[in-house]
Amino acid sequence: MKKMREKPKYSKSENIFNIFNVILMLFLLIVTLYPLLFSLFASLSDSQQLARNFGSMLFWPLGFSLDAYRAVIAFPLIRTGLSIAI
Repeated sequence: MKKMREKPKYSKSENIFNIFNVILMLFLLIVTLYPLLFSLFASLSDSQQLARNFGSMLFWPLGFSLDAYRAVIAFPLIRTGLSIAI
């Protein structure tokens, strides 16, 4: 029969370090991820509602609009740049 491995025992200082490390990594994840989500939510938001709430934090899109994406696709130089990149 195989002997089951025991879970390693950590010292008090190692436990404190592990807890601090998890908290720090979660903080860094949030600080890194929020600007990306903000850009996505702002691009999907209605421009008038976004202008009314200028400077506020976004946790979801305000209204829903694809006008920003339509404006980018309609811009002729975007298509030129995309054709060069491909």
